[in-house]
Amino acid sequence: MRKLKLAVIGLGQRGFYTMRDCTLLFDNIEITAVCDLYEDRVKRAIDAAVEKGKPAPFGTTDYKEILKRDDVEAVYIATAWESHISIAIEALRAGKITGCEVGG
Repeated sequence: MRKLKLAVIGLGQRGFYTMRDCTLLFDNIEITAVCDLYEDRVKRAIDAAVEKGKPAPFGTTDYKEILKRDDVEAVYIATAWESHISIAIEALRAGKITGCEVGG
């Protein structure tokens, strides 16, 4: 089965719990990279993937590193709402399938 290689950018409440409680449950999605401005959130996301029996994703505090990676086909953006548009535009320009959560 082919797996979608997905990165999660933004690991606050919505990004982390969507990744841990939803995305990591799919066998056809591989989290290849995670990013947040806070290193402790990056580590927590990597640890969550490993705890679910998945490979440890690449972790960074700079989303631009993710957009350069060949092992990332798609990105899920769950950052603060003010940065959604600029990150999404950069991701699309980098040729990544791009999705954003919308805060309420």
